[in-house]
Amino acid sequence: MKNEKWDYKIDGKMYGMVRMIIVAVLAMFFSVLTVDQLKPHSNKYIPVALGFAFLTVVFWGLFVYLLNRYINFKIYIGKEGFYYQTNPFNKSYFKYSDIKTASDEMVVYRHGRAGGVSSVSRTYHHYLTITLKNGEHKKIIFEKSLYEKEINILKERINNR
Repeated sequence: MKNEKWDYKIDGKMYGMVRMIIVAVLAMFFSVLTVDQLKPHSNKYIPVALGFAFLTVVFWGLFVYLLNRYINFKIYIGKEGFYYQTNPFNKSYFKYSDIKTASDEMVVYRHGRAGGVSSVSRTYHHYLTITLKNGEHKKIIFEKSLYEKEINILKERINNR
């Protein structure tokens, strides 16, 4: 693996810094609003402070997630195999000869209620699913709009070896 030259690289760098800056600004904004509502003054309202605190925690958690993705997310595609990592502890190298099949799929998650006044929102996730020769399945999430070409090349290398 260390001697392999990577033909294609997918990582969390594209748009990663912009996403982190936007989320950090929102997290800081809601942090300031939370502190302001908790300071003793006449217009203090605890439910509003708790709402701001909740949003602060959500945005800081999202920031940590994006930071991890920016630093650790990698798919490196080479001639003999590919390297995959999503966090500091799950580095994996797969040789194409050890993989039986690869396919991509889109999974739709629905949020909300179907019917009534509220609408249903959908979240789309794209996965590359690989099946190893030992029968184990691995699902690798990717952003199709950014990396469709690289994933198609990876699928082609796996399925046509």
